[in-house]
Amino acid sequence: MVDVKGSSQYRSIVVRYRPWQRVVLIVVIVLLLLAVAGGSAWWTRAHYTQLHKQLLAENHALNKQLPRVKQQRDVAEQQLANISTGADVDRAAVAGLQIELKNHQNKIAELTEEIGFYKGLMSPSERERGLSVRDMEILATAAEQVYQYKLVLQQTALKHRLLKGSVRVVLVGTAPNEQGMPSQRRYALADLSPELKTVDIPLRFKYFQNIEGELTLPVGFDVQKIELVARASSPKKVQIEQTYEWKVQAL
Repeated sequence: MVDVKGSSQYRSIVVRYRPWQRVVLIVVIVLLLLAVAGGSAWWTRAHYTQLHKQLLAENHALNKQLPRVKQQRDVAEQQLANISTGADVDRAAVAGLQIELKNHQNKIAELTEEIGFYKGLMSPSERERGLSVRDMEILATAAEQVYQYKLVLQQTALKHRLLKGSVRVVLVGTAPNEQGMPSQRRYALADLSPELKTVDIPLRFKYFQNIEGELTLPVGFDVQKIELVARASSPKKVQIEQTYEWKVQAL
């Protein structure tokens, strides 16, 4: 064979042309895709159908339990209400007992004070014999500037005889003067109380004497203290002086 220089040589391959194979391949692919899609849709539907049935069954079971749960809730709410009511009753009972206890304590204190008072009257010591004054009580009223007062004077002696004398009570405080500045003022109890007729209140008793009534303070008068001077002329001469702070007690 003679070689031909300067040119390329190509090898030829003969391929049979079959156009229908491509169509078949496409059809097969399409059928596979449809089968996969159909299978997926069937599985999804079956899965959700089963899930729906399961949810319906659970819902049915819950509906059957609902009356029992409601009953348990009602019982719990009733128990809670009973506990709350019981707690309220207990609190009210405790409050009532505290008030009753306080009243008993106040009563015991009053009785103790009265026992001490009468004991001092009937069997005083040497230092206590003669005329004595118990604390002066000032009680508030519903009216503004109006107060109740109570003063008890007693004779402490081994042998009680009629005591005669007098007592003067003066309220000391401040009130605005003409220039509006606070200035000291003194008012005798008799000037403020309609029950008293004289500044020197007469004393005449064997054991004790109560002096009580209402007083009305002048407008602008600010009480600071109470000065008391009691004098006995018989059975023996005695003079006592006491000063009390202005303390108002509730009725």
